[in-house]
Amino acid sequence: MSLSSITRSLSSKIESKVDKYLKKIEFEHKQVFPNIPKKFSDFNRVIGLPSLPESPGRVFSYQVEIDDAINKHHRIIINKSRKIGVTETVLRSIAKNCFSRYAGFNVMIVAGNRQKQAEDTLSRFAKLFHKGFTDLDGVKFQYRDIIKRKTKSELVFFNDTKVSIYPANAEALRGPERVICVFFDEAAHVKQLDDSKVYDALKPNLANTNGDFIIVSTPNGKRGIFYDLWQGNDFSKLEIPYTKALGGLLSKDLIDREKKDTRIDFEQEYNVKFTTSLTSAFDEDIVNEIYQPKKVTDYSDILGK
Repeated sequence: MSLSSITRSLSSKIESKVDKYLKKIEFEHKQVFPNIPKKFSDFNRVIGLPSLPESPGRVFSYQVEIDDAINKHHRIIINKSRKIGVTETVLRSIAKNCFSRYAGFNVMIVAGNRQKQAEDTLSRFAKLFHKGFTDLDGVKFQYRDIIKRKTKSELVFFNDTKVSIYPANAEALRGPERVICVFFDEAAHVKQLDDSKVYDALKPNLANTNGDFIIVSTPNGKRGIFYDLWQGNDFSKLEIPYTKALGGLLSKDLIDREKKDTRIDFEQEYNVKFTTSLTSAFDEDIVNEIYQPKKVTDYSDILGK
């Protein structure tokens, strides 16, 4: 065999190997950067629709409204009914953004008063990707392609977006650098006398990014940081009473039973009205009605004259 024949043969083999290598790199590139829908409803169809045993999987209009509000207003407070999937919706909105505008940043989720409650929320978040998904280019991604590391308190995406979970404890809320989103769940139910300390501990984490601040809760009386923020104008407000989920996640039979249950403050738990704190010994409206402070003009009894 001549030298030129050997050269052509080697050249052909090298080109073949280079071609295979480039195709492999192209495929791996697709694995690292999945093509994800920008619309919330389409994103959920890709990763799997939210569902309950008694309800078929679907995305409701108020859930799209929540995602739109987060991405438009960035600082949003949501006053919501029980049992209508708002926490799940916010987690899914955060998940979608982890593929795009949150990419490479840190996300803080504050959920529950105990560490175990917070960890359960992170497990719930990770479960969104347990079955993997097929992206818009038809490329199949397994859980390990999407989530490269998970512990009890943090989860890291393929693109180095980190989601960390915390209980509602002000002393534990010194977050990492480059925080792009803070999600404070059930903010009205923090078991601290001064729950404003939790909010005050969270605010500085967004100072360098001007990121998203999402505060969600069912009301818990006319007190506390959630009530104060709802009365103010620092956040865009979104109110979601039970009526928006009636016939969907909430059946009429369930609502009728809940209205008859004397242990439940229906107006507060479902109709998002600020009535009485569950920890109050007396009804706040009754106390305010009975206690009518009067201006003192006669001091004779006090001065002993």
